[in-house]
Amino acid sequence: MNAHDGVDWVQDMMWTAVVAGAPVICSVAVIGLALAVVQAATQVNDAAVPFVAKALGVFAALTFFGSWMITQVMTFCGSIFEAMATITH
Repeated sequence: MNAHDGVDWVQDMMWTAVVAGAPVICSVAVIGLALAVVQAATQVNDAAVPFVAKALGVFAALTFFGSWMITQVMTFCGSIFEAMATITH
């Protein structure tokens, strides 16, 4: 193993984190933007409304994409453990 292999592992780890977290982050961003527009238009600035809506969005994203997200992380972990098994001094 050399430094290039370690950098590749870190790059794969970061990409897996981005891909696995994207459904939740995107749903919260879309909900937050939509509610910000509605609150600006109606001039109702209640902090509880966005919080509840975003919490429901996270719940929905995890319900629909949770198994896919876990599969992505498990695939990455499996490849890392396989690569660690082949490391020789």
